[in-house]
Amino acid sequence: MKKEELVTERPSMPKMTWPIFIELALQIFVGYIDQFMISRFDETLVGAVTNATQILNLVILVFSVVSTATTILIVQHLGAKEYGKLSEIYTLSVAINIVFSSVISLLLFLLAPNFAVWMRIPVNMQPHFIAYMQIVGGGMFLQAIFLIFSAFYKSNGLMKHTMLFAVIMNALNLIGNFLLIYGIGPFPTLGIKGAAISTVFSKLVGAILIVAIFFKVTDVKLDIKTLKPFPADTFKKILKIGIPSAGENVSYDSSILVILVFVNMLGEVPLNTRSYGVMFSMLCCVFTMAVGNALRITVGYLIGAKRHDEVAKVITKSIFWSLIISVGTTVLILIFSDAFFGLFTDNPEILALGKKAMFVEIFLEIGRTINIIMVSSLQAAGDIKFPVTLGIISNWTVAVVLSYVLGIVLGFGLVGIWWAMAIDEILRGVIFIFRFKSGAWRKKDLLS
Repeated sequence: MKKEELVTERPSMPKMTWPIFIELALQIFVGYIDQFMISRFDETLVGAVTNATQILNLVILVFSVVSTATTILIVQHLGAKEYGKLSEIYTLSVAINIVFSSVISLLLFLLAPNFAVWMRIPVNMQPHFIAYMQIVGGGMFLQAIFLIFSAFYKSNGLMKHTMLFAVIMNALNLIGNFLLIYGIGPFPTLGIKGAAISTVFSKLVGAILIVAIFFKVTDVKLDIKTLKPFPADTFKKILKIGIPSAGENVSYDSSILVILVFVNMLGEVPLNTRSYGVMFSMLCCVFTMAVGNALRITVGYLIGAKRHDEVAKVITKSIFWSLIISVGTTVLILIFSDAFFGLFTDNPEILALGKKAMFVEIFLEIGRTINIIMVSSLQAAGDIKFPVTLGIISNWTVAVVLSYVLGIVLGFGLVGIWWAMAIDEILRGVIFIFRFKSGAWRKKDLLS
């Protein structure tokens, strides 16, 4: 197979964004397709999958500590045309992810019953939650492998490959769900366990493909010799970049986990409404997420090449188009909310509550779009600590506190919780804009 040309010039934003968009949309679809098909099998099981998915998404963000740092380091070295350390960075990041993810997978399997109690999951859902968590959580090391190699592909401009892997994984998951959830042909009817088994199998195939093909299409080498003696400086740099970079998202998802406990306290209708609403919310922001991923590579390259003046232009254009698409998608879902929510349920209470949530989602998306773009850009520029510090403060003092006050104390329920999250997003978005305009990011240097 012919070796691909790796990134040696500034990457093109449009060429990177569309395959990342398709990949992200399909990755998100893998998680939500389980909820959709489970809702058709038994709607009472949707909450179990939702709670498990929230924990698993948080774990994925923890895994992204290494992959995010690796992406930023590689593209800045490529931008500066410094190729000597790349093999060491590749090898070390793979080693860290494999060891760390194996431990996390074991803990998820063993602690699944504890999570069911800690999150106040309704008693009738707990056995199903535990089964899903143990199967999918126990295989999370496969997700970690996929993430780190996906970072390698993206850092080298090979986005179309990861998009193709996402297509294959989704197809396998869809087929596996049909066979194992409903018991088609000779396969047993396994319900939620079938969805979990199908998910893990698709991740296994994806991990094998992404590793095997990477070494066929690139000249990148993993060399264990680069770890002897142990490259402590590179390890510290990965943690220095990765922990704060992933920390902003970890803080956000951790706060969402606490907010989900509040939703669980409201009962089954608000919980299932939230489950469906979050799916549509992710559809609204997936384009922005793709732009953010592409920006991390573009801005990192520009910073490494000392082309600071081009950064602001790229970011401004990215925010404009992301707002158009994300807010436009949200308005469309609001207008046809009964049809969208009707894909999953005919419960009139859920349909009415879902419409109210989607109205608030318009305001949430404005703030979230700015946040995703600005956080990715600031991190790639080396302004690592500010986004995570702001995220921690705002997520916990605004989103969590207001969710409890508005949703539980004042009795506004799920709509009050949605407003609390929207206020958090808008507040952070305004602060990030002022941070970028201050020019503090120009003084950072990750390569020194």
